[in-house]
Amino acid sequence: MKAIAVSVSKLQRASYKKHISQSTMTFLQTPWLNLPRVYVVLWSVCGVCAHNASVARVGEDAVLPCVFVPASIDGLIIEWTLRLEEIRLAYSYHHGTARVLNQHPQFRDRAEVNESLLGHGEASLQLRNVSIQDEGTYGCYVRSVLGKHEETQQLLVAAPYSNPEVRCLSTRSWVTLRCVAWGGYPSSELHWRWANGSRIPAGATGTRIPAAGGGTYLLQATPLQLPAGTEGRVRCVVTNPLLNQTAQSDAVCQAGGGHPSTDHTRGCTRHCSPSAVHQEESRSRPGVIGSAVSLLLLLVMFVCIQYYRLQRRPA
Repeated sequence: MKAIAVSVSKLQRASYKKHISQSTMTFLQTPWLNLPRVYVVLWSVCGVCAHNASVARVGEDAVLPCVFVPASIDGLIIEWTLRLEEIRLAYSYHHGTARVLNQHPQFRDRAEVNESLLGHGEASLQLRNVSIQDEGTYGCYVRSVLGKHEETQQLLVAAPYSNPEVRCLSTRSWVTLRCVAWGGYPSSELHWRWANGSRIPAGATGTRIPAAGGGTYLLQATPLQLPAGTEGRVRCVVTNPLLNQTAQSDAVCQAGGGHPSTDHTRGCTRHCSPSAVHQEESRSRPGVIGSAVSLLLLLVMFVCIQYYRLQRRPA
């Protein structure tokens, strides 16, 4: 061990001091530095590294840091693994070359370490085109002539939600508002707020989360019923705290045509799907036609009854 300690030159010590924590630097600057170097080396190599977290957007690249005491790359071993229910090998470097034989297919052609920095004590994992499946805890394992080093990194994946889409369905007296937002990750909250920013009581709103494609979420707010004419004071809001995202849409509807006694859909002027409005109008047409037919039959029956009475009246 003395031979190993002596081999740590002043240049090496200056290099790894840049990477170790502030507490380690404070330790090295104390009078304890007069102790044999072997204790300093062993303490630095065997120290427990903190658990860190990084946030990456879906489709972008991520870098997970891993820093160790610089040493000769001869015999250097580096392994990055994703620790789920099963251990997935993301990257492996053994004795001067990267190995892909046992690399998990999930990371093929996507995970790498800059080998030119290994001699400087850096083995950060570079992960391209991040997907939701990449989320989890990663372990970095390094073994060199100076000993072993292990640390963990947490990768959190996020995707922004679409702007909320508000749909309006109304009668003469009431307006029913529906709101959806999609394409986001992780699961978040979609809710109603008044235009002044105050939140509508929890009893009037909620969040349902059906499954969506690609691992992202589709959020649906609980339908909100309001007196006609008051919907302009309401907006639908979606948030994604990981990305510090807040998106909102106002509920702005205008009265459509049709008989005032029948239900009709109000045409939405903002953030409303034309296909959704058309579907609501199509649903109301059978009811209107049925009412017209019923009125016509009643009229025919009335005429027949009057004619029958006239025929039975004495001359």
